[in-house]
Amino acid sequence: MYDPFVASALEPWSFGMYAGGQSIRVGTPSGVTLAPEGGAQQSITTPSIGLEQPECTAWEPAFAQDLEWCMLETMSPIGIPGGRSAYFRLTTRPLDQAHAAMPTDAVLLERRRRHAVAGGYRLTDHDPVEDRVTLVGVGAMMPKVIASAARLKALGIMAGVVCLTSPDLVFESLQRRNSLNAATGSSGPDIIDALLPRHAPAPLVTVQDGPPTPCPSWPVPEATAQSPWE
Repeated sequence: MYDPFVASALEPWSFGMYAGGQSIRVGTPSGVTLAPEGGAQQSITTPSIGLEQPECTAWEPAFAQDLEWCMLETMSPIGIPGGRSAYFRLTTRPLDQAHAAMPTDAVLLERRRRHAVAGGYRLTDHDPVEDRVTLVGVGAMMPKVIASAARLKALGIMAGVVCLTSPDLVFESLQRRNSLNAATGSSGPDIIDALLPRHAPAPLVTVQDGPPTPCPSWPVPEATAQSPWE
């Protein structure tokens, strides 16, 4: 359905999930980075709708292959006990698929798939310890994020690029890491460790085509000596 109209059907959709119903909902176009639809179809509030809805996972993949992987992942638990609904926030803006830089090696491609369905992946292949800043983007904003990293590199500033497919899942991963950290002093491997490893703290610049207010999935760091995602 048109993403701007998601809120008009929010009550039956939400109540259906509370009652045990499961569904996959797709909204497009996202945000204000539109294709021919124009400004009348702007949609900026829906990231929060997806992120804040219980029993639902919010997705916003940028590239076609990511969308295929994530859609198949969300189909598998639909209609079974314990399954979850999904909300896909997509764009109609044409994106250059070459920006996805899909690996040609089968092992690396499978790793990319596993990271994509877990919430995101690093597009840059250098060691994260080299990052002076980490640029994190989602959906239609990824071409601008990638272009910004290239410009910084030309200025001698190494920037890591993280492409999120689901800020929702990444935030859940962050919560698990912090919960385990509080309980045991350490945490096991998870997607947050692949995207934003503890041993390589760097300032974060996060970009999405949505509301200017902070979304629940972006932790706001306190002014401490800790790394910004702890």
